[in-house]
Amino acid sequence: MRASRTADEPELRPTRYALNLYGAEARSDLLKIKNVRNQFAHSDEQMDFSHPKITKLCSKLKAPKYLAEASMKPDASSAKDRFLDAIHHLAAGLNMYALLAVDRPAANRFLQY
Repeated sequence: MRASRTADEPELRPTRYALNLYGAEARSDLLKIKNVRNQFAHSDEQMDFSHPKITKLCSKLKAPKYLAEASMKPDASSAKDRFLDAIHHLAAGLNMYALLAVDRPAANRFLQY
């Protein structure tokens, strides 16, 4: 049996991921969104989307790249736009999954990019 995780150790297999509600890249974006939120909430420094830590996290989000490819438009350049694009994409995918409650296809079909 696995020993309990420490406070700074990330969860490796959260329930939603283990239940196949979203794919690995969506999970990666969700963890980055969580980290951005934590930077805003818990940093001793004044934070905004131009802060290097926030910019770095947002630059690693994957959803904006896929959204840009699908719409044949340039990738969002500002950290705030990338962050919002990722949130909107993930929310839309989860909403589509919820609307298909009768059929319940593999959810990562909607949140796999």
